[in-house]
Amino acid sequence: MSMLIDSMMRGFPIPAMYCNCIFVDIKSKMYDFLDGKQRTLIIVKFLSDEFSLINIPTFEEEDGNEIDYSQLTEEYQDRIRTYSLIVYYYEKKDYPYQYGVGVEKVR
Repeated sequence: MSMLIDSMMRGFPIPAMYCNCIFVDIKSKMYDFLDGKQRTLIIVKFLSDEFSLINIPTFEEEDGNEIDYSQLTEEYQDRIRTYSLIVYYYEKKDYPYQYGVGVEKVR
């Protein structure tokens, strides 16, 4: 888990995420993750201080080497908040055979 966040702070690429867009009704839709759900949850939990980074190269010099999001410098917080995630999503247009594919960078 910590290495994913470390990769984001260093600007390293992380794998794209894949979702299926499910239309609940004409005004709302949900996304069902095909790949990337765990990565998404890790990011959300770290941003909420629900887990600490442990034993990552970026902070080797720190005592105890455990750090929460709120303890990061503003520079590292910004790197995480502004990191672009690539999400491929599939939209079911006309049931059951036509599908559209989209790509978005999410910040």
